[in-house]
Amino acid sequence: MVANNMIGEKGIIFSPQYVKAFNRMEKELMQPKTELEVLAATVNNMVQQEKRITVIENEQKRIFDLIGLNPSNWRKEINKIIRLIAKESGLSHSAVWSESYKTLETRGKCNLQRRLDNKRNNMKKEGASKTKVEDPKLTEIFLAIVKDMAVKYKVTLKKETA
Repeated sequence: MVANNMIGEKGIIFSPQYVKAFNRMEKELMQPKTELEVLAATVNNMVQQEKRITVIENEQKRIFDLIGLNPSNWRKEINKIIRLIAKESGLSHSAVWSESYKTLETRGKCNLQRRLDNKRNNMKKEGASKTKVEDPKLTEIFLAIVKDMAVKYKVTLKKETA
C-alpha cells in the first residue's frame, strides 16, 4: 500500500523493489526446511506424477483401441461406435449419424445422395445387387471420421469377452 501511494521517482523505484523482495520472501517460506519436509514434498510430487502418467496411459490405450479397429467388419464397428458416441455425448443417435455424414461430405468433397444414386444406377446396369453399394474410398474416409468422433467424444471401446 505504501509503495502504491508513493508518487514520483521514489514510487517508481520503490514499487518494483518491494514486489521483488516480497516474492523472494514468499518463495523462501514455501521451501521445505527439514530433510523430512524435502522427502515428503518429493514423494508427493512423485505420486502426482504417477497419477498423471496413469491418466495419459489410459487415454493412449483408448485411442489405440479405436485406431486398431478392423476395417473388414466396418459396419458393425461403426454402428457400435455411433451408439457409444450418442450415449457418451448425450446426443441423439440420429444427430450423431447426421454429424458423421456432414463431415463425410465435407472431407470427401462429395454429395452423398448423388454419389449413392450414381453408384446404384451403375451397379444396376452391370446387373449387381442394389444392396451391395460400397465405395472403398468413402468407406475409409468414413471409418476415419467415426474414429475421430470417438476420440472427440471420449468413447471407450469395451472388449468383448467370450
